[in-house]
Amino acid sequence: NQWRRLEEFLEAAFSRVGLNWRDAVRVDPALGRPAEVTRLQGDYGKAERLLGWRPTTSFAELVQMMVDADVASVRDSQATCTR
Repeated sequence: NQWRRLEEFLEAAFSRVGLNWRDAVRVDPALGRPAEVTRLQGDYGKAERLLGWRPTTSFAELVQMMVDADVASVRDSQATCTR
């Protein structure tokens, strides 16, 4: 279920900064993806077969890295604006 996966992402991202995503996100069904898009998912299988590569970062770790980078970017831009 795509919505469940989105909720997992939102939960991980917002909890990283101590917030509840349900307080900040409003769902508008009119803005959802078209019905013909049934599955969007990455698969590292080809990279594993051809290159022997396997991911070393979990989903939760990846979300934390993304949020931390965004937080750092906002802090940097705020520091620049106050100079």
